[in-house]
Amino acid sequence: MKRALACVLLSIVCLSTAMGQRRHEPLTSLEIDELRDARMEPENRIKLLVKFTQARMDAVVALSKDPKLSEKSEQLNQMLDDIATLVDEIDDNLNDYNKSYEDLRKPLRALIVAETDFQAKLTALKESSAAKLPMVSLTVANAMDSVDGSLESARAMLEDQMAKKGKEAPEKKSKKKERPDDSAAKNTSEQGPPKN
Repeated sequence: MKRALACVLLSIVCLSTAMGQRRHEPLTSLEIDELRDARMEPENRIKLLVKFTQARMDAVVALSKDPKLSEKSEQLNQMLDDIATLVDEIDDNLNDYNKSYEDLRKPLRALIVAETDFQAKLTALKESSAAKLPMVSLTVANAMDSVDGSLESARAMLEDQMAKKGKEAPEKKSKKKERPDDSAAKNTSEQGPPKN
C-alpha cells in the first residue's frame, strides 16, 4: 500500500514538473538567434522585435478573416498571447537600454508607428469577434492592454529622450557630387560618336 502511494506521489511530481517545463516560446529558434546576435545593438534588436511582432499581427489578421475561425480560436488565442508577450519584451528591452543611456529616438519613432497600427488592428478584431468568438475577447483585451501600455511608455520615453538629447540629426545621404566635366562626358558618351 505504501509502495502504491509512493508511486502515485512520484507520478504526480513528475507530471507537474513536466507540465511546468512546457512553456510556450513565442519566437522560433531562428528568431531567437537573430535577437541574440543583436543583443549589443539596441536599434537592431528593437527593430527585430517589432518585425517579429508585426509578423504575428499579420497572421492574426489573416486568421481572423478565415471562414473557419471558430474552429481555430485556440490558435488565435495563442497568437494574441504571443503578441502580448513580444510587446512586453520590447518594453523590457527599451527600459534596459534607456537605463544605460542609449539613444533610442529612432527605434522609438518606428515603434510608435508600429504599435499605433497594432492598436487599430486589435480594435478592429475586438469589434468583429466580440459576438462571434467571445472566448477570444479576453485574449484580445490582454494584447490591447500590452500594446496600449507599451505605446504610452514609448511616447513618454521618446519625449524624455528628446528633452535630454535634442532632435535627432538627419541621416546623411551619400550622393557623389558630379563635376561639370563628368556630366558633360556622360552626356556625350550616351549620345554616341559625333556626327560629321
